[in-house]
Amino acid sequence: MLAIDWQTVYLYGLLIAGSGTLLYALFGDIWDAVHPISPIAVLSFFAVLSGSGYILQSITMLSSELILMLSAVVALVLVTCMMLFVIKPLSKAEQSNIVRMNDFIGTFGEVSTAIPEQGLGEIILTRSTGIQNMSAKSVNNEYIPSGTKVLVSDVKDGIVMVLPVPKHLLPNMRNGGK
Repeated sequence: MLAIDWQTVYLYGLLIAGSGTLLYALFGDIWDAVHPISPIAVLSFFAVLSGSGYILQSITMLSSELILMLSAVVALVLVTCMMLFVIKPLSKAEQSNIVRMNDFIGTFGEVSTAIPEQGLGEIILTRSTGIQNMSAKSVNNEYIPSGTKVLVSDVKDGIVMVLPVPKHLLPNMRNGGK
């Protein structure tokens, strides 16, 4: 009968799953574009199973079957916790930081580079998330000098369309933001 050296099987499994996880971390965007199933949970499961199996095989005298079952339970618990408490919150946090251009409509800013007639200038928008420089164009195709307070009225092709804020409204205007 052929005897299986489980410690070697676990070591090779750890190397293969670890390498697969590293490759996925480096080239995961390519995989995600081609295939809808994310292999991170599967690779993590096999990496933890192999690692815990290797450790248990080398430090205990338990049977190989019991070590395999214990390793599978440890891997299932750790990977489930990782997916629930690390991966899921990180993916939500990543999505919440996206700034959509339409979010700037109705925001006040200040012209930092004068906006010429029929041309582009630059404005600074101060928001709760930080300061944003944006390419800007006048809605009425009029010259707007640097330092003028403006209101973003629209966004076209990634360029904010702005109107100068009338002087009589400036005292009532909040700094930046909507």
